Amino acid sequence: AAYVPLDALPLRGNGKLDRDLLPRPEVGAPTSGRAPRSPREEVMCQLFAEVLGLPHVGIDDDFFRLGGHSLLAARLIARVRTALGLELSMVSFFEAPTVAGLAERAGVDNGAAALETVLPLRTGGDLKPLFCIHPGGGLAWSYSSFLKYVPEDMPVYGIQARGLLHPDDMPATVREMATSYVEEVRRIQPRGPYHFLGWSFGGVVAFEMATQLQVGGDETALLAMLDCYPGVPDHYRVNEQNMVAALLDPERPGVVPQAGSKEITDVLDVLKQDTGALASLTEDQLVALLTAMSHNRHIVKDHEPEKFLGDVLFFLATEGRNDGAPMPDVWEQYVAGRVTWHAVKTTHTAMNQPESLARMGPVLAEALAEITAARRSEKQGNDR
Repeated sequence: AAYVPLDALPLRGNGKLDRDLLPRPEVGAPTSGRAPRSPREEVMCQLFAEVLGLPHVGIDDDFFRLGGHSLLAARLIARVRTALGLELSMVSFFEAPTVAGLAERAGVDNGAAALETVLPLRTGGDLKPLFCIHPGGGLAWSYSSFLKYVPEDMPVYGIQARGLLHPDDMPATVREMATSYVEEVRRIQPRGPYHFLGWSFGGVVAFEMATQLQVGGDETALLAMLDCYPGVPDHYRVNEQNMVAALLDPERPGVVPQAGSKEITDVLDVLKQDTGALASLTEDQLVALLTAMSHNRHIVKDHEPEKFLGDVLFFLATEGRNDGAPMPDVWEQYVAGRVTWHAVKTTHTAMNQPESLARMGPVLAEALAEITAARRSEKQGNDR
C-alpha cells in the first residue's frame, strides 16, 4: 500500500469520486536486495539505478516494474555500451528485464530480434494475451510503457511491421496487413476472445483485425484505440518529422533528421552518440523504418473499416489538435456496440509518456480486470 496526501478529493459533476484524476503513488516496485555476484552485475546495478533514478537496484528486480520503458531501456543500452563496452538489444529488456538476466546476454545479443513481426513483451502468465499493434513507424517497442498496467499473469505481445526486416514484403492495403497479423496472432492464441491495443495507425489495423476475427466467429473482448481515426483528413495527419521525433525521443527533437539537411549516415552517427530509442539500429534498418512509415501513411488513406460488433475503448489526445480535427464519435458508424472515450491532456505523439500513461493506464487496467473477472465467473459457472 502507498499513501498520497491530497488537499481535496477530485469529484465529478454528480459529486462522485473521479478516479481518473487521482494521482498515482510515485513509488518503485520493492527491490529484491540480492547483491551482485560479479563485477559486471555490480556495474549494471549501478547503471540500472542511475537510469531509473533509484538509490539502489537488486539483480532480480524487474526493469519495467521499477518504472522502466523503451526510451529508458535505450538509454541504459547506451550506458552499458560506454561503461562495459558491451552491446545489448532492446528485445533482451522484454525477455530478461533484470540485471541477472541482462548480464548473461550482454555482448552476445542478436539486435535483429527486436524487429521481428512478433515481439514478446511478456511471455509469462495463464490469461489470454494482450496484442499491441504497431503505430505508423512499424515498431511496437513503445508499448513496454503499458506493462505495469497490465495484469502480471497476462502475456503481452507487440506486432511489428514485416517491412522492418523484409522491405520487399510490405502489404498493399490495411486489410492485407491485418490478415497477415491475424495469422501471427492465431499462432499464439488459436481462438478468442482476443485483446487488442493500437496507437495511431495501429488502432486502425487493430480495428480491422477485430472485424476479420469476428467473421470467423471469434470475439474481441478488448479493442483499445489511442487517438486514431478512419479516413483521417490530410490536414490532421501527423507529418513524418513529428512521428520520427516520437520514435526517437519527443523530449529531444534535435536528434531527428531534418528533411534535406542530413544524410541517413549522418543521422546514424548522431544516434550512436545519443541515447534515443533507435540508437541501436543499422543504416539499413533505419531506412526500412522510414520506408515503412511512409508506406503505412499511404495505405491508410484508402482504407474503409467494416462494422465491428463489439465495444471500443478510446483515448483522445486533446493537445496540438488542428481546427476541424475528428472526435472519437466518428467511429460510431462503424461500431455496433459502445464507443467509450477518455480525454488525455497530451499530444498525439506523446501518448506513451509517463504523464499520459498515468491517465490511460488505470483505465486500461480496470477494463482488463473487468474482462478477466467476467471470464473467470463464466468459467466457474460452467464448471458447476
